[in-house]
Amino acid sequence: MKNESGYHFESMHPDDIEVLLVPEKKSFEKFLKEQKSTINHCASPLKMLGDINYPYTCYAVSGQINACKLTAVGDLPADIRGIYFIDTGLSNVYATESTLLIGVQACVYGHFGKSGTATVSGMSSLRFNTTRPATPNSQHNFGRAFDVKLQGRMKSNGASYDQMACAYLCLYCVEAGATKVFFSDQAVVDAVNKATGKTVCSNITGHENHIHMDCR
Repeated sequence: MKNESGYHFESMHPDDIEVLLVPEKKSFEKFLKEQKSTINHCASPLKMLGDINYPYTCYAVSGQINACKLTAVGDLPADIRGIYFIDTGLSNVYATESTLLIGVQACVYGHFGKSGTATVSGMSSLRFNTTRPATPNSQHNFGRAFDVKLQGRMKSNGASYDQMACAYLCLYCVEAGATKVFFSDQAVVDAVNKATGKTVCSNITGHENHIHMDCR
């Protein structure tokens, strides 16, 4: 299939994607129930493999809720150092505490699941409302947004687009607790919503190269 951007990929029918997502969701839920260990920080558990704390720092910022910083890959405990990558040069690595934990949880699910390791590609600046002044209603301006991508495998990568991996990652974003998930592939959106029984995932233009999570 060729779209207006000129790239090619073979798009699966939503029903075919769902056929793969549903058993993954069931096996994933079974896996989570079997886990005895969780990451606990500030009474916010993250399901992981092993008894390892996810370390992060929150900063008091005048006039807004605390800004919590995504921990640099090199500062993570050795046993979980590979749970996510961070886009080169990304400086907007702050969010509300709940948003940070939802975003990291989605990355954890992807790393140990079927999408593969995600790259964090967008969050908020330390002072949230300065992140995207041109779009003041964006949740990035409230510290409630977390963007991820699969490096080299997004829809914008044309023939290298891994539709199923992106579908799995969208599923994990929903399962992690995101209130809205944006991605520019209607087949993926339809399949994820059908598989989860929710309408959290939406096809929003401009999200060919990343998956956006709102965490309100």
